[in-house]
Amino acid sequence: MCYNEECPQPEAKTFLCSRCKNARYCSKSCQLACLSYHKKVCVDPKKTVFNLMKSVYADDFSVMSKELEVSYGFENCKTTEDKIYLFGLYQGLIKCLECDLRELDKAFCENKLPEFIVSEFFNKTRPENCGEP
Repeated sequence: MCYNEECPQPEAKTFLCSRCKNARYCSKSCQLACLSYHKKVCVDPKKTVFNLMKSVYADDFSVMSKELEVSYGFENCKTTEDKIYLFGLYQGLIKCLECDLRELDKAFCENKLPEFIVSEFFNKTRPENCGEP
């Protein structure tokens, strides 16, 4: 099934996105139609951020690998409740604010994850960015 929700032929034969191997498209035109959204979530499956995204969209932090827990700060949580709050923060970033996962991964690799998170929430949750008067 084509990843493009506006696809005129959703049941046509599809090909996989060459980077993430997750999204399927029936044509280059459908792939281009989804590019602005898909590029935010299109990450190499070997990257830890890909597994974070899968956990977030599954709404289940318990399936995270030890590597993922260490990479994104869950090992620093003292209680399960703290892990739930941190997971909720990542859900907000990824699902609600639709942060660019490649930028999130870059911030992680550069040890700038806290700054990135604050920046995303500050820049994207201001009233002028949320359609409020």
